Amino acid sequence: MKLLIFSFLTFYTSIVLAQEKTSKLTYGLKVGLTMSNLSPDYTDVSSGTKTDFRYKRGFTFGARVLVDAGKHFLLMPELSLVGKGSKKYVDYSSGYIPHSPALSTSMEATINLLAKFYSKQTKFMFGGGPSFAVAMDQYREDVGDTDAGINMLAAIQTPIGFSVELNFNKGFKKQTGNIFYGNSKALTTNLFGFCIGYTF
Repeated sequence: MKLLIFSFLTFYTSIVLAQEKTSKLTYGLKVGLTMSNLSPDYTDVSSGTKTDFRYKRGFTFGARVLVDAGKHFLLMPELSLVGKGSKKYVDYSSGYIPHSPALSTSMEATINLLAKFYSKQTKFMFGGGPSFAVAMDQYREDVGDTDAGINMLAAIQTPIGFSVELNFNKGFKKQTGNIFYGNSKALTTNLFGFCIGYTF
């Protein structure tokens, strides 16, 4: 089922691109660092033990297609590898004790609709769109198999094609991996990213 959904997103993106026959297509890559976390923190109702999730550093690498959709808009589907997870600290009344952090590498598809503006030859872009991720390694048992959410992005692109980008991705799917043992709340993912991009 997960592969079916992921394939549908990829197929949908292909249809969108095929329909943009009069649009200018360009291609790009990105690489960067991420800070991922889970929220909210929680207290076990039976034992009173408190669990605190904290940001864990990860990475991202991806490819994209940029479709000009008018003077001030840009459609940017992306397919990326991204690390999602968290550090976990548990308070056993004697202070917070760190547990082994979990970070799962996921394949994430994002379809961003961006507004674009120019200052001389520098391009400014901001916007966002839906995202869907599938965990690719054994750590999915700790963090969760899939995630779905919304991505927000802001970028500055130079005339030679390099860009500096910031993004925030908020997951909406309740995660139920082993790292959440004892939790009765709906934990969701939060991710901040800093990337360098290049458009061909």
